[in-house]
This record gives sequence, structure tokens and C-alpha cells, in this order.
Amino acid sequence: MFGTFPLRRPGLWADDPLFRSAFNVHKNHIDHESERPDERDISPFRRYNNARSSGYDRKPTFVDRGTNPKPGKGTHVQCLLSTVANANGWAVILTGRLQRKTEAVVAITTPPDCIVGDWKLTIENVVQEGGKPVNYKYEIKTPIYVLFNPWCKEDDVYFDSRDLLEEYLLNDSGVIFNGNYKQIGAKPWFYGQFEDQVLEAALFCVQRGFSGRYGHQMADPVRVNSNDDNGVLVGRWSEPYVGGKSPMTWNGSVAILRQYLQNRKPVKFGQCFVFAGIVTTICRALGIACRTVSNFASAHDLDGSVTVDIYWDTQSGSVLKDISDQIWNFHCWNDVWMRRKDLPSGYGGWQTIDATPQERSEGMFQLGPTSLRAVREGKCELPHDGPFLFAEVNGDKINWGKSTDGQWYILNLDKTAIGKKISTKLPDGKPVRSIVNSLDVIRQDITDEYKYPDESERERHAVIAASRASLRKNNVYNNEKQQDVKITGFRDRDWILIGRNFSVDLMVKNTSFQRRTLEGKIICETITYTGEWQAIIKEHSFNTVIGPNAEGEVSMQVRASDYLDRLTEHASMKVSAMLKVLETGQVESWQDDFLLRKPELNLEVSSEKVFVGKPFECRVSFTNPLSRRPLTGCSITIEGPGLDSELDYPLGVIEADREWAAILSLTPSKPGRRQITVNFNSDQIRDINGATDVFVV
Repeated sequence: MFGTFPLRRPGLWADDPLFRSAFNVHKNHIDHESERPDERDISPFRRYNNARSSGYDRKPTFVDRGTNPKPGKGTHVQCLLSTVANANGWAVILTGRLQRKTEAVVAITTPPDCIVGDWKLTIENVVQEGGKPVNYKYEIKTPIYVLFNPWCKEDDVYFDSRDLLEEYLLNDSGVIFNGNYKQIGAKPWFYGQFEDQVLEAALFCVQRGFSGRYGHQMADPVRVNSNDDNGVLVGRWSEPYVGGKSPMTWNGSVAILRQYLQNRKPVKFGQCFVFAGIVTTICRALGIACRTVSNFASAHDLDGSVTVDIYWDTQSGSVLKDISDQIWNFHCWNDVWMRRKDLPSGYGGWQTIDATPQERSEGMFQLGPTSLRAVREGKCELPHDGPFLFAEVNGDKINWGKSTDGQWYILNLDKTAIGKKISTKLPDGKPVRSIVNSLDVIRQDITDEYKYPDESERERHAVIAASRASLRKNNVYNNEKQQDVKITGFRDRDWILIGRNFSVDLMVKNTSFQRRTLEGKIICETITYTGEWQAIIKEHSFNTVIGPNAEGEVSMQVRASDYLDRLTEHASMKVSAMLKVLETGQVESWQDDFLLRKPELNLEVSSEKVFVGKPFECRVSFTNPLSRRPLTGCSITIEGPGLDSELDYPLGVIEADREWAAILSLTPSKPGRRQITVNFNSDQIRDINGATDVFVV
């Protein structure tokens, strides 16, 4: 008779779209059907049976949280059964009787600062038996789940745009951006916050985050979001993935959370985009508006200096990797919307949280919540973790060299290298139809929410303010030197298809009135998306002369056979160059990252309109881009309507230059617009994604 059901705090009388259609109490509870599947099973009341009593007046009721509820902790509440709502506190309200006198319908209201989580309801009744009062207690076995309420103005997570909540709370599918800032890619992701067991898993994560200690802190969204995920995922950033799944093969959060809830052990394996996808699911399930964010050219500041320091060996022309900060091609985290009562006025709104384990904060692998406005203004002294986030999105990149007397000096300083094209899904409340064509129709650039335009006066003020609040002891901005030979960059070689040859072209400019002799080295390496060097695939030493006020170019050829056996999962490459001007002793350095383009995974459905309970076909096709090599160990992972979990299919071998195609049969179980995602992996090329959507009626 009873099923799990969530309440949003406070009062269920708020004009909340999840609940406002539920007030035809009995009929709605039994018969209500909604076009939105997440509404159909959510209601603010439940029937209860009490065969011992036919009276209803002023019965004491108790609502308890946890195994040892206490009034002082806010985990034990006593109130009287009433017919009048309490707009600001707990109330159990008699809203109607059923046909039998032993049944009644009640609604429950909660205060806006109620502890989130599962509560149990006990109703005490006093009846006359033989002229004497007798106490009976009835405990409803099914828990009541209390959630945050972004539609309620008194709740700390209140969000004033109903249209945007269609995306940030109610959309159960989306996309996570990856690649690099010049070659942005997209991975479809099924959040599935309304799927079976997901809410239970989300609340279990919150409970573990507080080590099972129930109290007022579980009512505060800042505290709820400040705990790490306590082991939902095991992070691993490179192969092998023994004992688990490659992070590339996950298409959504549901399978991960179900496995975690069932086994109570971390799921293997995740990377930043998986952590971020899980956090979006958990926050939306709990009632907190949340978006998944991708930051390109994302710095990892190891020492709290809020700069990104790269140290070069000026003799060998290579980077000293053990002591240099890292720059990730992209990094994913989450923004959540909430008030910040612990900060000065005006610093609420979007707050960044990051579940990916990088650096410890307050003893745990966590970041945030960090106010986006505080980061934009360089106010890194405000809690929490401002310096680390500031460096990720707006740190200056400093290249260092060591002189013959052992002193470090600045080779050059790049004020625009870090924090590019910070992206999230366009908040239209719809699933993603395709990722094959232009991503501009599904991507929203939110860089200006994190920082002012690079090198603008306000941005420079923020950088200086952040530097003063950092751990750096010296002012590097007084040490910049003007040099007459400049590396202007590498010629773009973006979107080179995997399996093709390419060249690396270093461009140099001489601004002096004399000719300059340049001696140096170019190195091309494979890297992970986190900037970890994997293997040198080609290096080229050069000696060339460039005329006065002239530009020059140095090239290095790379063949497919140089890199095919050394590619990483994201097909990421880094090119580095260092040169020395023989006439002046000047040393100059430069780095750039690029991706090799993966082939497209195409999805076509037999009809854009399909029906619940009736199978439809989806064609998946893919062409091996390698002209001389077969793809081995091929497999696809599918997530879509009607699938209780992700499905993995082994495919075997796809011959060189051949197309592979398959017809999938899917049977949807829920109405609405639904997203289908497919992920392809092989031994040679990994993480190729495709998506489409269907309308289920």
C-alpha cells in the first residue's frame, strides 16, 4: 500500500509544479497520470490504515530521523494531527477521509530548514475501551523522503526561474563537454535522477558524508555539498582498468549509483566527467539546481600560488615534469545554486563544487562550495577553496628557466593560457538530439560568469587580488622582461583524423633590427587529458637563421606509424618547443595541446515518435578510419528508454576502412522525450560517442 515518497520543504502548499497537480487528494493518489514521468509517482501524502480507531481529533504524531532521534538535534518532532496547515513548521494535516472510517488521508508539511533525508512517521491514538483511555501507536513502515525545495522562497536553494529549473532540476539527460578549447567534443550523459533506487542512493551518499551523524547540518545545502562522495567511485586516469570498467564506457549515472547502493563499495572506475555526472544526478535528486561544467585549459595548481608554473631544463629543451604544475585539456565539476549565509551579501547564487579527488581541503578530497562571484573578483580569502578554483580558471602561466648559477628566472608569462570556453549544456530542458553536427546549438559558454575578459583592467585587478591572498611570497609581475625574439605559437593542426600523417610547425618572429640565429628542439608527445606525459613519439633538433623584423617557421613531420601504438584514450597530444638565440642568449619556450579527431558514430531511429511498450529500431553505424589496421576488441555500450541498466555488446573485429552497422531493438517503458546514447570502444580507438532522441507516447 505504501511506497517511498519525497516531500519538498517547507509546506507542500507552495506553488511547486511537482505538487500542485496533486491536491485532488484521493483521486490523484490513485489515478493521476502525468506526461512527465517524474511527477506520476510523487505525491505529498499517503494513506494510512488504523483498524483500531474511528476518531481523528488531535492525535499526537511523531516524525523521526535516524536511529537515535533527539529533539535537540532536530531529528525528533512531535505535533498534533490537525486540519490547518502550519506555513512555517511541521504539520500533519487531515485532508480527508476515505469511505471506510478506519482510513484517512493526511498531508505533511515541513519547515524550510528541515533536515533532508528519510523520516519515519508514527501516529499515536487514544481511544476509549471499557470506559478507559487506551494508547495505540501506528508506525508507517515506509520512509518519508524530505528534499530541498528550489520552488520555495524560504529554502536556501530557492531558484527564481521556473524555465531554468526545467533544465537544472528536471532534465534527466544531458551532455558533458570534453576535448580541448580548440576542439570541443561532447559525451551524452543520462543523469536519471527519477529512476528507481537513485534517490535512495543519493540520500545514502549524504548519510555517509556525515558518517551517519544526523543533525541540523544536514539541513544546510552548503554542508551537504561540502562533503566528498565517500567512495562512490574509484578514480583512475589511465589504463589498465583491471577489476572494473573503463571510465570511457559509462553513459550515465544510474548503473553506477545502483551498483554502489547494492554493494556499499566504490565502483570502478571514474574520471572527472564521471564524478561530475554523478554529482549532477545526486543534487537534482535531492532538489538542488545543478549543472555540469567543463573548463578547458584547466590548471592544477600544486602549491597555492594561483599561478601555473612550468619549469624547463634549458639544456635539454624539455619540461621538468615532476615539479611543474599541470594543465588539463579539460576538467569537469559542478555548479549548484544556493544562498551563502556564511558569506557577505551578494555572494550566493552559483557555487562550484568538485568531487574529483585532486587536493585535500579540510582533510578530504573536495572543493567548495566556492562562490562564482568571489572567484570572478579574485576574493580568494572567502570560503571555500577559492585559490585553487581561481588558478583553474584564471591563473597566469609562467614558464621558468634556470640560469648557469642555479637561479630560476622567468622565460615568459602568458596571461591568457588558462580557463578557456567554460561550458555547460544550453538550459533548454530538452535531451540532446545529436552531437555529430555543430555543438553551438547545445553548448552555453559561461566563461564570463567565472572571470572578466582576459587582460581587461577588471580581470587584472582580480588576478592581483588573488595573488595577494595566495601562498606566493614574491611578486612575479615585477620580473617580466622584454625579448626581441618571440615564439608566436604552433600552426593549428586541429581535427586531424586518427590514422593520418601530420606536421608540427613552430612559428617564430624576430622584432629586432639584426638577424638572429636560433637553436632548439621540438618534441611531440602523447598525453592523458589531465596533462600527464605518456610517451615521446617524435623530436626534432633545429638550427636556423631568421632575418631582421621577419617571421620564420620550423617544421617536424609525424607519421601515423609514430603514434598509433601510443595513443591515449582521448587521443591527446602535446607539442613543446624551446629555442635559444645564440647572439643574445635569450631562451624562449612554448607548449600547445591538440587532439586527433575520432570518427563519428551515427545513430538513426526508425521513427521520431514511438510508443510505450512497443519496440522500435535504432541503427548504429561506424567506419574504421585506419587504412591498414583492423580495430580489435570492439564493443558498444547502450543506454536508452526501456533499459533498466546499460547494455554492453562485444563486436569483435572491424576490418581496415570498413563500415560496421547494427540494428538495435529498444522498447520504451516511460513517455516523454527520451535520449539514446551509444559509446564505442576498441583496443586502438576509444570513447566514440553518439546520441539521438525519440518522443515516446
